[in-house]
Amino acid sequence: MVIGELARTPRALAAEAGQVVSEPVLHEVEQILHAVLVDADVAEGWAEGRLVKAPDAVSGSTGLEPEPGVAPPRWK
Repeated sequence: MVIGELARTPRALAAEAGQVVSEPVLHEVEQILHAVLVDADVAEGWAEGRLVKAPDAVSGSTGLEPEPGVAPPRWK
């Protein structure tokens, strides 16, 4: 899954720097990335660098799949 891979990237970078990222922190990063995809307010806070804690767990990500033949939107 893409979100899992994105969450593991900071863990790998931290390991290269001699730091350890725990499983709970990795889970929190995944939770944030999921929330960014399904909640516009969370996405805005994250993009502006003002997300101060992981949002509550979100369920599902329905409606995120692009329609056939339609390009997904691009981030700024």
